[in-house]
Amino acid sequence: MAEKIGEIERGRSGSADNIALDSHMKIYSEDEKKIKLIKDAIKAQEKELVELQKKVKSNYSEDTWIELSNLKKSFEEQINVKGWNLKKLADMTEYYTYQHTEKSILKTDDENAEWITEFVANGGSKAELIQKASSTREKTWEKMTSSKRKKKKKKEEDTGKKSEDGFDSNRGLT
Repeated sequence: MAEKIGEIERGRSGSADNIALDSHMKIYSEDEKKIKLIKDAIKAQEKELVELQKKVKSNYSEDTWIELSNLKKSFEEQINVKGWNLKKLADMTEYYTYQHTEKSILKTDDENAEWITEFVANGGSKAELIQKASSTREKTWEKMTSSKRKKKKKKEEDTGKKSEDGFDSNRGLT
């Protein structure tokens, strides 16, 4: 333990020569001063490490973003079909050769797909799947390429109330 001599607190070494003051006028021994300096250095290095990790993560994200942007530009340049863009292409149903006879969502161009092997194992044939796909492909293409937009019309309730200018939104001027 430290003992007091006047206003000076002695460290564990017991000599008044190993004493230093910090900004709060607290008296430290040389050993305590070294501990404090080491702790401060560790805190500074931990802070630097966190900042460096953030920078590395940010650079990684930025590099990925740049790479994806360049890839997007490349795809846009390769799309030479009038009326098509990346969004429309991403939403497009992939071309399919096989379609399940009962579960119409199951469509593929891969004859080795798991559901096809199960279908054939349960007594179905690939010819049935091909025939089903052939009968629905044209309709699927029309849905994807149709220029008609399906818009939902909001049905206004006929309240029978007129606005201030005498105009009923459902009936016109009254």
